[in-house]
Amino acid sequence: MIDDQKEILDVFKVRIHDLMKLCDEQKSQIKDLKADIQLKEGQLKQSHSRIEELSARCNDIVTARVVSANESEIKSARNRLSALVREVDKCIALLNE
Repeated sequence: MIDDQKEILDVFKVRIHDLMKLCDEQKSQIKDLKADIQLKEGQLKQSHSRIEELSARCNDIVTARVVSANESEIKSARNRLSALVREVDKCIALLNE
């Protein structure tokens, strides 16, 4: 009977030891995963700030393009109007001859 109890106790000790080892491994894995999460959160914050920066730059470029497009359209319209005025002046000059 005592031998059976010793054997059971030895098996119990081995299983407790295995369980403690598994627990330590899990703690280590949790620590590693928490470090990975912190790293990923840092990368995510950097990515968000980069996205915001690029979005602001894109908006600035679009605004600049709209302004420059309007300026070029105004110049183009002025040039066409000047050309039309010159043509009308030529026609009036021809009529006066």
